[in-house]
Amino acid sequence: NTSAKTIERDHADREVQVLWVKGSGSDVATIGEGGFAALRMPDMLPLINRAAMSDEEMVAYLNRSVFLQDRPRQSIETLLHAFIPAPHVDHTHPDAVISLACAADGRALCERLWGQRMVWVDYIRPGFTLSKQIGEGVRTNPQADLVVMGKHGLTVWGNTSHESYTHTINVLNEIGRAHV
Repeated sequence: NTSAKTIERDHADREVQVLWVKGSGSDVATIGEGGFAALRMPDMLPLINRAAMSDEEMVAYLNRSVFLQDRPRQSIETLLHAFIPAPHVDHTHPDAVISLACAADGRALCERLWGQRMVWVDYIRPGFTLSKQIGEGVRTNPQADLVVMGKHGLTVWGNTSHESYTHTINVLNEIGRAHV
């Protein structure tokens, strides 16, 4: 999944920050602008302060936070993108990261490789709780520049989409050079 946060004008000509996140069922290889869900950031950001939220509550809430109506349904991982305070976020499932994240000592391997740059989140089904754990982990660790989700994948971010993409490639190259 990939996302970008921009400032847009709403139906009343007010500026609003919008999260553009890959819509469910869209293929990143062929996606166009119409394949991205668009949601209002001011609606989503307060959710990080919630203690819990069921998948059903989250989906209903996100449906009410839509900025453009004619878009695909947003991903179950939308709040993961919203809660990371960066303009561009990429969430991937590269084999190299998965091999570490699924190892019995995966967390220790990742900590040895990335140290304080990494936020580790134990496996949990995608949804509100995972997004909250990632958002809180990133926000409380100013050194963090990547998240490894146990048995799940990698999340990185940047100021531009190119920076976020390059960061993903750099993380994978670090694995290739490491002797973990």
